[in-house]
Amino acid sequence: MGAVTWGLYNAIILYASFLWLLLVVGYYGCLGCLEDERVGLLNLKASINHPNGTTLSSWGGDIIVADCCRWEYVTYDNKTNRVTQLSLSSIRDQNLGNWSLNASLLLPFHQLQILDLSENELTGFQGLLRLKKLRVLDVRENGLTTIPVLSALPSLKVLYLG
Repeated sequence: MGAVTWGLYNAIILYASFLWLLLVVGYYGCLGCLEDERVGLLNLKASINHPNGTTLSSWGGDIIVADCCRWEYVTYDNKTNRVTQLSLSSIRDQNLGNWSLNASLLLPFHQLQILDLSENELTGFQGLLRLKKLRVLDVRENGLTTIPVLSALPSLKVLYLG
């Protein structure tokens, strides 16, 4: 092949690879979740399931769904690959009883804007919720004995307590 033909061939291969990448991102929604958030989600799952629950079985249980962008109840920003919403309403097995969430488990979620923990037998949070981007917090229908410190949530616009 001549130098011009070889250069054109490489350009076509590069272009085809780029199109394939766009197709994959468009189909799956993101290229993969960030490791700190994947670990954070697995730690959150363990807390929700303590001492012996089985909810959120789709989270990390299979190599095919190791990409947490595709896990149920999790919404991602396709540009940053960061978690923006956790919709965890009514996921804790009521037979496990009341529980308190260690707020530090939410620290990996720097872009979290909506957190729904309603109807989960939640009694409160251990430590401060430090979520600078959180706009909506839903903790309705729980047995809260304490309310989260709101000063650590500077973007909070909506709080559901009921």
